Amino acid sequence: MIIKKKSILVIILSSILISLVLITTLIGFYLYLNWKEENAKSLYLTSLYELNAKLYAKYISITSILIKIDEEEFFKGKPIIEGHIKNRSNKKIRSLKLKISLLDKDGRVLYMDLFYPLRIDPHSYLAPNDAISFKHLLKNCPKDITSYLKMKTRFAKEKKKEAINIDYKIEELILE
Repeated sequence: MIIKKKSILVIILSSILISLVLITTLIGFYLYLNWKEENAKSLYLTSLYELNAKLYAKYISITSILIKIDEEEFFKGKPIIEGHIKNRSNKKIRSLKLKISLLDKDGRVLYMDLFYPLRIDPHSYLAPNDAISFKHLLKNCPKDITSYLKMKTRFAKEKKKEAINIDYKIEELILE
């Protein structure tokens, strides 16, 4: 049987193309498996940190939470939240993620923010029975809240009908 030159060329090109598709598919599958493994590891760690937060929240005291307009240099004239965190557990805390919500008198959320008053650092932690203070800038805070805080600063004794309540929750906790 005689094979024509055109047929040989088609066979070679088809074989090369099929081989390239196979190699590309194998590389893509390998990359997908690695991504899936990293993603699963990340989800596992996040779930673990959230579980730690739920289990150890009763051992962490968050007190003196206050929202105000800052009067010091760095955040001067901007809305901030500040407070104190005390570790009443017997474990060292490496990182803590806090979720704050500012609510109106009817319980509707006016503003929500997630931040780390204690961030992972290889050389720092919150020891058992130790406490820290935190200050956090409320980024993109609505003008209604900012104007309320400015009015409250000027007229401290005046009560306004539209009070702002603060709700907080420990979202993630990394223990040592």
